[in-house]
Amino acid sequence: FKNNGRWTVMDITINDLHIILGNVYAPNEDEPVFFSELRTCLKSIKVDQIIVTGDFNTVLDMKKDRSSYQKCNNHPHALREIQEMVASLELVDIFPKISNCSVGGSMKPDHSLVTLQMN
Repeated sequence: FKNNGRWTVMDITINDLHIILGNVYAPNEDEPVFFSELRTCLKSIKVDQIIVTGDFNTVLDMKKDRSSYQKCNNHPHALREIQEMVASLELVDIFPKISNCSVGGSMKPDHSLVTLQMN
């Protein structure tokens, strides 16, 4: 996969639990191919759990991520691809649920996508 060093995926097993740990630093531009290739990589590995965290450089929810901004370049094509990845891999963005981190009054646009089922 051509990711230009912008994502890393580790395929690990801990006590019979097979997990993908991924870290993402997405492009600042609207590049849906980046997320399409990440989704293809994640789907190619059969695992019990997926954890992908990092800087997606895309606003998933304007109300939660950018409440203090009136205008935002939301990268609509990349967002659509992220939404497809979330749906097809049954991921949940837990960052807004577990974090109340703010910088200068605005929420940080970071995300933590995980599968919730435990085998």
